[in-house]
Amino acid sequence: MKRLLFCSVMLAVACSKRTDDTLAFLLERPTPVYLFTMPEASDVERFRLRSEIVRRVDAARHEIVFWFYGLDDPQIMDALKRAADRGIQLTLTGSSDQNYEGLEKRGLPYRLRAKTGLQHAKLMLIDRTILISGTGNFTRSGMMYNNNLFFISRIPEAVATTILNSLEFEEQGDMPISWQDNGALFRMMIAPLHGRTIQSELVQSILHGRSVRVMIFSFTDAVMATAMLVAARNGTHVAAIIESESRDGLSPKDMLHEAYGAAGSSPFFLYADGNERVYYAEDGAKHGGKQHHKTMIVDDRILTGSFNYSLSARDSNLETFFEIRDPQALPLFHAEFERLQALSQPVARPPYNSAPFTEGLTYENGRLCMPERQVQLMRGHGAFFRGLLFRDANCAPSSASAGFQSSAEFDPGATGVLSSGRALVDYREAEVSESLPEPMTDGLLPLPFYCDGPHCDPCSAGLCRGVTLDRVSLSGGWLRRTIESPVRRLLLLHRSGLEEAEIIEQNGSFLRFKAQATSSALLFFYTEDQQGNGQIEIACAARTPPAALKRILLALLWFYPSRFPAPVPCTTPDESL
Repeated sequence: MKRLLFCSVMLAVACSKRTDDTLAFLLERPTPVYLFTMPEASDVERFRLRSEIVRRVDAARHEIVFWFYGLDDPQIMDALKRAADRGIQLTLTGSSDQNYEGLEKRGLPYRLRAKTGLQHAKLMLIDRTILISGTGNFTRSGMMYNNNLFFISRIPEAVATTILNSLEFEEQGDMPISWQDNGALFRMMIAPLHGRTIQSELVQSILHGRSVRVMIFSFTDAVMATAMLVAARNGTHVAAIIESESRDGLSPKDMLHEAYGAAGSSPFFLYADGNERVYYAEDGAKHGGKQHHKTMIVDDRILTGSFNYSLSARDSNLETFFEIRDPQALPLFHAEFERLQALSQPVARPPYNSAPFTEGLTYENGRLCMPERQVQLMRGHGAFFRGLLFRDANCAPSSASAGFQSSAEFDPGATGVLSSGRALVDYREAEVSESLPEPMTDGLLPLPFYCDGPHCDPCSAGLCRGVTLDRVSLSGGWLRRTIESPVRRLLLLHRSGLEEAEIIEQNGSFLRFKAQATSSALLFFYTEDQQGNGQIEIACAARTPPAALKRILLALLWFYPSRFPAPVPCTTPDESL
């Protein structure tokens, strides 16, 4: 029997109307459940979403762990109070910029995330078996007046524990988290630790998708905006519905609008959300009327969660991000997009291309420079994708850059000197979305091994693997591997960039190389077997890898789960012992 899908308040789209008796079997029906708010629907239909969440809370037997940003719905808070009164263990975590007066009035203790940025995750775990999450806040406006997604999935207890630990101890997240639920495959990441991997996944999904549909509340990511333009120019159908206080409220100066204006006749379509359903609080403040989704539909995948397309979501907020592969859910998400599209208004644009992004690009002192305008360079794939944004007179990559440039300090190719062969990144041969004079028409290769095209990715071709070092001394210039295959080249990624280390001596598993003035690095070994087949082996030398290196290591897990079923272990250098 096919798994039933219930669309909550989207009854007119995916389900026939039923009486309230429908809710009686929801607790027993198969998951996952996808619930879309529908602000323009009747009150009866809109209340179904809240009723579903309340019933799940009332059914809790042991524990509820709840991470929220907005929480003011009285029925949900009453359900939490009933749970506490019957002895259910509650752990409630909110954001320091929000008011939780309703919890205080009910005597429910809560805590606030004590870090820079918002506690923006929206996730409830019940008895470590039921997960409720999505794009919406647990508020009156979030569930009844804004356009949002909520979903419910049954998960294994071990997965629930991993999620809890990843939220509780943000710097120690074990990623990616994955589970299956009745044929649906879920994968999950948590920002900010994996914010750059999430950004890279979103950008690459746009660049390589055949069809891209976006429903988003906040969109300020310049790399993603340019990716939408590049994809549309390459023939991908790109459509986005974005929140706007009014239908003419999109700023013509923001990056999304600039990229959209440059699309000309390309299949790039931007819509201002038309949700006008609002209510006014006792203090006169207006609530609701928002396009609050953070959802992208790319071919057969759904990318959603609390993650807005912004640098604050990437770098500082606590956020959740889900990849969902569920053939039975796709029609529901497409129906939601089309419902919102019908209520939205197309944003006007000129029928011709505006000025190219690459006007004024120069090459100075080993760096591409764009003092007048900003430029995007996109190259590579997977964990080795780089979407570089240059937009200042110092010719330096902007912090908005995506992918395998985790920070200015760990900018591969920026300052490292390679003794031979191609660099990890060769800015002098960078490809951009517009034509450039020679020698800037070919290159920006992400690795010097087996890479010869714009979407080079050695790991996706099965040419890389993680290895463990037995012992290593970076300052002493030696290491001992656990295997004895000959090493042809050795590259180190550290705070000074990517540097090729001269190999001085090899004897079995022992390797002597030019000493390095660093205490932590990723090591890329180029090896060959007896048949001459090449392999890239990736190792880590660090007592505790800096966040920038850890992000790269964990990106390997996300993009190549079959090649990296477990994290690459880090060996503490002898000088750090």
